[in-house]
Amino acid sequence: MRKFLSIFLLIIVYTSGHTQSFEGILQIDYRNESGARNAIDVYVKGTKFYMRKVFGGCDRYNAYIFDTRTRILSCLSPQSPRTALSLDVDKVLSIYESKQLKPGYKIHVDHTYTITSTSKKIAEINAVQKKASDQNATYEIWTADLKINFGDLIPILRMTGFWGDAEDDDNVILESKTVNKKTSKYSAINVTPVKSKVDDSVFIISDSYQFVDLDKFLVNEYKSPRFGELVKAFTGF
Repeated sequence: MRKFLSIFLLIIVYTSGHTQSFEGILQIDYRNESGARNAIDVYVKGTKFYMRKVFGGCDRYNAYIFDTRTRILSCLSPQSPRTALSLDVDKVLSIYESKQLKPGYKIHVDHTYTITSTSKKIAEINAVQKKASDQNATYEIWTADLKINFGDLIPILRMTGFWGDAEDDDNVILESKTVNKKTSKYSAINVTPVKSKVDDSVFIISDSYQFVDLDKFLVNEYKSPRFGELVKAFTGF
C-alpha cells in the first residue's frame, strides 16, 4: 500500500510539472505601419500548423501546412488548377533573407526585452508584459509560453505578410505594438488563442490539388544569376 501511494504521488508531481502544449486555433490579426490589416487562423497540434488565410497576405495562396519536424512547407493555391507547392522552408527563408527578396526581411529579429511587473489575462491565459528599444523602434509585447514551436512559425508568418518585427523566442506574443522612432508610425499584433481539438484531417492535402516540388522544379537553376528572382516569381511571396 505504501509503495502504491509513493508511485501515485510521483505521477502527480510529474504531470503537474509537465504542462501539455497548446492545441487549438491562434487567431492572428496584424496591422503594419501603413495601416493595412492582415489576418490568419493558425490551427496548432503538436509539431504541425495549418494556416488558413482570413484576409490580406499573399494573394496566391489561401492556406499553408507546416510540420516543424520535416521542415516542409506546403502552400495551397485555390486558383485553377489548384496546386500544392512544397518547399524546404529553411532553404527558401535563407534565400529570401540573403538576397533580400522582400525588402528588410529577416528570418529572426532579436530584441533584448525587459520584463515588467505587469501581467494580465488574455483569453484566460496569463500574459507577461515585456519592453525593448533600439535605434529604430520601441517594442511592447504581452507574451506567454504555450509550449509550441512558435519561433519556427514566425519567419513563415513574416514572409507571407502576417507578422512584423516582434519576436520572443518560442513564447507566443498575444499582443504587441512596435513604434517607428523616425516616423512615429506603428504596427500591431493581436493573437486570440482558442483552445479546441484539432482534427488530423486539416493537415492532409486533398488529391484535388496538383503537387509541385519547388526543389525539383528549380533543380537546373541553382547556379543561375537569376536564381533569387526565379524563387520569388515561383513562390509568389
